[in-house]
Amino acid sequence: MDTPDAILFVVKVYIAKAGLPPKNMQDNFDVRSTVLGKMNAVTKIVFNPAGDLYAVRGIELYRGSMPSSSNQDWFSTAKRVGKTDWDKYKCLFFDPQGVLFAATKNGELYKGPAPSNENVSWLYGVTDNDKLVMRSPPTKPDDDWLSSSTTIGNSGWRVLSHFIAVSHDNDLWCVDSRNGSIYKGPIPTKDDPNYQKKAVQLGWGYNAYPFMSFTLDKIMEGIVSFEFLPDVGKILSQNVEVVQSQIYKSSSPLKHTFTVSKTETAPSPRSMASHWLLVQRCPLMLGSHL
Repeated sequence: MDTPDAILFVVKVYIAKAGLPPKNMQDNFDVRSTVLGKMNAVTKIVFNPAGDLYAVRGIELYRGSMPSSSNQDWFSTAKRVGKTDWDKYKCLFFDPQGVLFAATKNGELYKGPAPSNENVSWLYGVTDNDKLVMRSPPTKPDDDWLSSSTTIGNSGWRVLSHFIAVSHDNDLWCVDSRNGSIYKGPIPTKDDPNYQKKAVQLGWGYNAYPFMSFTLDKIMEGIVSFEFLPDVGKILSQNVEVVQSQIYKSSSPLKHTFTVSKTETAPSPRSMASHWLLVQRCPLMLGSHL
């Protein structure tokens, strides 16, 4: 199975948009990206590995699916999973296992499971330096993460910190806070820290987006084929369908196949509507009619 594409999710003037990341300097992401909804008064966004969106508004934390209604405020349908103190965090991010990390504005880093309801207490630990450093996450409160980390970028990273994230294809993306230039390149290492020389500029003006995040593309654009598996399925609802009647005159049983089709419509963040045609061919054994 092919790996899903990475989706770039951005918020500007509280309007949420998403699309495939830019591929070159001429690729105008702002024009071709799709408006997904509103996120009024949002101050932080982050996706977990499963594709759930977490967002901070005021002192509260909310969780929900990616927005899909362009005229709806996402917070009106999202679930509140934190009631206090979420305004004190400077940034939030998830590790690949779904553990939530939060850095406070005074340099403390906390980690723990993402809260699932507003009554679960959540507190557990970043540093502010012009160098880019890396290390496995801290495991205890007195773990001096910074002094034991490895420098993989010597200078110039403060201006690239408007947005820094690793996409799902393991490339490092950065946005320059001065002019909004967006860069993509291999993750630097201790032996090869020259990210700026290898990264490719893919656009400019991305500092207009106060909030940016990557998630996986799970949008269904169409169904090539559809197979019914009655033995493993679960009936959620039933309704009567009227089919045309036919009378056969014969002294022996007859076999006849008829087709029942129905079109279902479901929202899609990219095209706003995906139409699924579900067709089931049902073999029917008919008895003789005298």
